[in-house]
Amino acid sequence: STDGKTVLTGSWDKTARLWDVFTGQQLHILRGHTNYITSVAFSPDGKTVLTGSQDSTARLWDVETGKELHILQGHTQGITSVAFSPDGKTVLTGSDDYTARLWDVDTGQQRHILQGHTHRVSSVACSLDGKTVLTESDDNTARLWDISTGQQRHILQGHTAYITLVKFSPDGQTILTGSWDSTARLWKQHLWNSETKELFIKYYPLLRMHGLYSLAETVLKLYPSEPHEETYFETASKLSCSIQ
Repeated sequence: STDGKTVLTGSWDKTARLWDVFTGQQLHILRGHTNYITSVAFSPDGKTVLTGSQDSTARLWDVETGKELHILQGHTQGITSVAFSPDGKTVLTGSDDYTARLWDVDTGQQRHILQGHTHRVSSVACSLDGKTVLTESDDNTARLWDISTGQQRHILQGHTAYITLVKFSPDGQTILTGSWDSTARLWKQHLWNSETKELFIKYYPLLRMHGLYSLAETVLKLYPSEPHEETYFETASKLSCSIQ
């Protein structure tokens, strides 16, 4: 949780559980999913948790009571990844049905279907300013979408095998993608004002996603973004065009 007092776990036993960090005691068992749980997340305020499952649903739960608040239904295959927007008002889900979807937290209603990928969407992320969502797919691309309209903005192309993870840098100026093509690639905003350049690490043995998480933190520290006047979407367009 955001206050560091609670742990959320999801399991193949079809449940998620909340735990007290200091005592190790179980606080609540979140029951309702009919298949194993693939992804979990805390809301920014720590009051709500989100679970995604291979039963094709995501569910919102109250942390204090463990009560189910909403079932997010619409995906036609299993959910692979879930995330909250920074303001906690929107949920993002990715699925084996080749789509990602945006949902209203208060009502549980679907806002937008993000269509364009040609294979399963296996990882999703929201920018810290809450304006952009990022999806990656086994179609070897990552894509940027407008969170308010659901419109696709840019396609990040260059990987030659499945992308396994996407991540925004803390300042939102850099995107990191990792792939089974044995590379991780940095898509840097500050370089796009002059000659567009793709920074990448070759032949990194991405056999485990956990290794890539460590790589993400290291690389983003080694290559911090530099401030400039252009907006994110303008510069992202230059990168997308240069690679296509």
